[in-house]
Formats: sequence, C-alpha cells, structure tokens
Amino acid sequence: MNDLLDLVALRSLVEIADAGTFTGAARALGVSQPAVSQHVRALETRFDATLVTRSSRRIVFTAAGERVLAEARRLLAVHDDVLRSLETLEETPIVVACIEHAVPSVLSSVLSELERSVPNRRVVVQVDNAEHIGAGLKAGLIDVAVVLGHDWDTPGNEIGRFALRWVTGRPLAIQDPRGVPLVVNREPCRIRQHALGLLARSGTPAHIAAESSSLEGVLAAVRAGLGTALLPMHVRSAAGLHERPDLPGAGEIAVRLVTRRGVDPAVGAAATVGARRAFAPSKSQVSA
Repeated sequence: MNDLLDLVALRSLVEIADAGTFTGAARALGVSQPAVSQHVRALETRFDATLVTRSSRRIVFTAAGERVLAEARRLLAVHDDVLRSLETLEETPIVVACIEHAVPSVLSSVLSELERSVPNRRVVVQVDNAEHIGAGLKAGLIDVAVVLGHDWDTPGNEIGRFALRWVTGRPLAIQDPRGVPLVVNREPCRIRQHALGLLARSGTPAHIAAESSSLEGVLAAVRAGLGTALLPMHVRSAAGLHERPDLPGAGEIAVRLVTRRGVDPAVGAAATVGARRAFAPSKSQVSA
C-alpha cells in the first residue's frame, strides 16, 4: 500500500461533507466538479473502499468514508496550523547599535527611517560602548552602527560632527590643588585619552576624580559636582551642565554610520538617510 496521502484529495472530501454536494465542493475549492469526483475515486482506490454514495439529492458517507473524513479533518488541521506558523516566520531582525552619546540626537532618526523604508523588518537596538560595537560588527552580529571617530575598519560614512565640550555641574571652575578633577568613562575610551592628552599638552594639571562605565554615570557624577567631563554634544548645552571656557579647545569628533560587510543595501541606505537627517538644520535654524 502506498504510504503517502494526497492532501488535495482529502481536502476535496472534507469540502464535500461541508458543502453537501460535489458541485458545492468544487465551487469552494475553485476547481471543476469532475476534478472533485476524480479526487474521491483516487481515495477510494487508495483505501480500497467506497467512501461516498449519492442518492437522488444527497451525499451519504459510508462507514469507511466517515472514518477517512474524520482523519482527513485532523490531518488537514495540523497541516494548516504548520503552514500558518511557517508563513509568519520573521526575517532575521535588523540589529542597530549606537554609541551612548548619539542616542538622543541620532538614533531615533535612524529608526524612523528604517521603519519607513523597510517596514516589514523587525529592528533590535543595542546601546553600547565602542569596544563592544566594534566586536559585534566584526562578528557580523550588528548590521549598522552609529559610532564616534574614524578608526573603524568596516565600511561607513561620516554623517556629521559633535562638538567636544568641557562641562561641569557648577558654573565656575572648581579650584583643586591637584588640578582639574575629571569625570571619565572607564577604559577603553577614546574621549578619555583625548581629554587627558589635551590637558597634558596645555600644561593643565588634572586628576581622575570619578569614572563610570556608562554615559549616564558620567553625567550623574558631573551634575553632582564631582568634576569636569569632556563630552561630545550635538546641542550647545544640556540641563544641569555648564561649559568651562578656561580649558583648552577640544574641537569636534566625527559621527559615522558604519555598516557590516554584506548588509542589505536597502537597510544601509535607509539608516544613512535617517542619520544624516539628524544633522540637517531645522527650519528655525534656516530661517534664522
């Protein structure tokens, strides 16, 4: 006996039972009535039994037909459930990473453009430090990333610049016999090294007063008056922070959108458009 069952034929049998006629079954399935009849004959041959008899105006299932019908409903229900689950499988999500400093000003613009350009793709966001983002890009675990600086060995484009500003939680410079008390990120950190280098080259004494593994920790320490931090800033000032014009000018740092090799071009293009929009002058700036 052949071990395979014809699901199309079984579906015809179920439709005959539901519609009450071969004609109704054919209409429901979108096939011809002879095709439905052929399906029934194939099943009867397969099971070597009569499954359906026709009286003058009604369809009657034999005992064998009722048994096959019950199993056909069970088999087709499982088949349809499996098919529905497979049809709703998501594509691999787009993984977007962002350096902490760029979250308020750049990330939302990138995400909104991805939602507009590739609406059927789920997006997963990672906010992390440069070291972890770099490792994720190299491993192919991150699709696009908003990062600071130029020393990245993956393809990407500069999308704008942040000004590097010395800020403190107090409006005046803090007098400390050991020099400028600094609040910094823990190593490895490019901006930490840049700050220490600037002060050393200018002959300004300084010491590490506090350090944190996150931007929020640095900001909390600065606002609490523990010291001064060098921060990349998209806006002129931030709540609770005061600039220190007495310290050496720190210039700017590039903001780049970096993509892993082999990323979907549509994803890379949308993320780039969104990131660049974050640096576009606002209407109020243009009119001013």
